[in-house]
Parts: sequence; C-alpha cells; structure tokens
Amino acid sequence: MNTTPVVLEFETRYELEFLDRIDRRRVERVFQYSERVANADGQSVDPLSHPGDELTGFAAGSAQRPQQMSIVATGVDPQQEMHDGPILAVYPSESPQWIGVFSGGGYGLPPAAPPTVVAMPDSESFCVVRTGLACIIHVDHPEQPERVETFPVTDIHVVTEHKVVLLADFTDLVAYGQAGKLWSSGRLAWDDLKIVGVNGTGIEMTGLHAPRNDPRYPFTVDLSTGESDTKPYDW
Repeated sequence: MNTTPVVLEFETRYELEFLDRIDRRRVERVFQYSERVANADGQSVDPLSHPGDELTGFAAGSAQRPQQMSIVATGVDPQQEMHDGPILAVYPSESPQWIGVFSGGGYGLPPAAPPTVVAMPDSESFCVVRTGLACIIHVDHPEQPERVETFPVTDIHVVTEHKVVLLADFTDLVAYGQAGKLWSSGRLAWDDLKIVGVNGTGIEMTGLHAPRNDPRYPFTVDLSTGESDTKPYDW
C-alpha cells in the first residue's frame, strides 16, 4: 500500500487516489511521467532507463541537470499493471479522469526530500516529488507536465496564508503561487540549504557559509521576490 503523504493545504478542483496497480477498468487515459534528455544520437530518452548510454550533460544521481532536461508524459503499455513509483488516479471536476505513473529522478533519500504529493495554490494543479524530481501537472491537461527546475528537491514548505509553495535544493529556492512560478532565488548558500519557516513576509533559512565555516548560517529571503541581503553566498 502506498504511504506517500498528500498535502492538500489549498482548495482543490480535483480528487486524488493512490492505486496499487494501473486499473484500466475505471480509467482509460494513463500517462507515465519521466525525465528526458538527449543521447549521443540526438534521441530523447529516459536517463534512468539508459544508464550505460552517453547522455548529453547527464550523470545519474548527479545534482547537475542539463538545461535541455525535461519531463514528458507518455502512454503506458496496455499490458502493464505495476510500477515502482506512485500510481495516482486523478478525478478532475471538469474533465475526464486519468491515471498518472511517476518515475522520479533517481536521487537518494536522504538528502532528497521524502516522496510527497502537494496541492498547488491554483487549485487545479498538484506537484509530485519523488527521488529528487518535482513534477507539476494541471489536472485538465495531464499531457503537459512541468518540470520544476530545482534538483534535487531536498525541502518543501507550504505557506498556506500566502498561497505559496516553496521548493529547495542544496543551494537555490523556487516559489510557486496561484499564477504559477513566482521566482527563482539564484544561489543563496554554498550548500545544505534548509527552510526553517516563514515569519510574516520573510522566509527563514539556514545554509553553509563557507568563508565562516558555519554549516547552519541563518538568513532571511523575501517571500515576494526571492531576494536576500543576508544570504551566505554572495559572489
């Protein structure tokens, strides 16, 4: 039985249900979500399924993802019933139901954040985080997934009162609001970035300050802009 937590802090126009298997008796549309990157021949392939191939700018388990990395929604073999990632039945209020199968990013736990499903502030999208990879899907357009640029996702924080979702990796932070992506912070720390909490309009953070040899240097990021005057990384 799937134990991935579901965080629904916002009003949603859909319902989600974890399945033990791909059940096509109830749902005809099935999508598999996985990363794609170009191989040496210029073909778009799933890097986790081609570990021996020469892939453009990609190293399995690496936090450095190439610019051309993307997430695609593909069909699933009609005979396939099982998958090692989450299998989600999605029931939108205004469009046909569908099933999503999520492959993840292949990054170890920890430091990658635990598997999580988070409702997005727009009430029509949700984000699946698994083994470092975060994928946002609009429930009415499951064929058009969005890959969150932050990788590997190591921390997630939902700011309910401001209708914002924050996702962090080792050095950077990204924020999503009701209209989608709000901002990307750029590099804030040398390493070990952590979200402590939100106080008013400030995001309280810690991170490595290498020149001071302080692994938990405290600083604040502006919730509305992603900017910080006190960040430990200032180059």
